[in-house]
Amino acid sequence: MESTIVWSEPLPENEQEEMAAVQGDLNMGIVSKQTASEKRGYDWEETEQPRIQQEQANNDTLGA
Repeated sequence: MESTIVWSEPLPENEQEEMAAVQGDLNMGIVSKQTASEKRGYDWEETEQPRIQQEQANNDTLGA
């Protein structure tokens, strides 16, 4: 029988620090929007990327 143990983080995460670090990485151009999104726990492929594309399309239509 095979078992898997999943450990939680030993220290609580500071969400503000995590957000600032991800934003800094984006600003420096060292991570993609997809990587930043996934690091924050969002589903890039199924949710965020299609939503962003739809919002951009809507904005383009409004400006036409």
